[in-house]
Amino acid sequence: ENVNMLATEQLDLAFAGSAYYLSAKDRGLDLSNIQLIGAGYVSSVQWVVLEDSPIQSISDFVGRKIAVGGVGSGTLETSQMCLEVGYGITFDDITALRISKTEMADALRDRQAEAVNLFADVPTPGVLDISSTNKVRIIPFTQEAAEKIYKRDPAYPPVVIEKGSYEWLEEDTLTIGTPCLFIVSANLSEDIVYKIVKAIFEHPEEKNAIMQAAKGFNLESVFRGTEDLGMEFHPGAKKYYQEKGIWK
Repeated sequence: ENVNMLATEQLDLAFAGSAYYLSAKDRGLDLSNIQLIGAGYVSSVQWVVLEDSPIQSISDFVGRKIAVGGVGSGTLETSQMCLEVGYGITFDDITALRISKTEMADALRDRQAEAVNLFADVPTPGVLDISSTNKVRIIPFTQEAAEKIYKRDPAYPPVVIEKGSYEWLEEDTLTIGTPCLFIVSANLSEDIVYKIVKAIFEHPEEKNAIMQAAKGFNLESVFRGTEDLGMEFHPGAKKYYQEKGIWK
């Protein structure tokens, strides 16, 4: 929705996953009004099950109740893509529960769902919620599946959820993710965007106080995953990065 609203000049600034930008591009939406400020945190697919679940791999989802995201959500789109491309599993092969991320913890806790896709930055509030009352596991992707997905859609590179990201996560866990983009209307002036970018990166304490994920928007990650998007950086952002000596 954010990509659509920015493209149609209903917004001046927005955040959107790179996958959704490319999806809109594939649908033929005119994106000429959208330019880039930079990339930030990565939203990671986290297939979560209860610890005593018989599910040991994503292939085990067949025939089971799987929460895939609410209707029209990015989580739903991502769930469908990663299951089909990585594992050849369609929604017809599972009982696809189209529920929102805010409903997933309770659905797993009450065993109405056998696995849920809490697709967000790590650590994810939904995962913290369910793991505060129940022992859980994250089901990893196979290397083969992750590479298939990335080859098909470069907006979803392989991602590792590092051990310790949650207190109970004892091993690095392979998954896929998509960088969150800070995008802007091309109609905004160079001066305004320059001031916005400067304020973001030179006031980290204020920025990071907004939400946990804001820490992911930093000068080390600003170009991550942007090379294959076919989107130009806004001149105001480019000017700031040139001043900092990081413009590529």
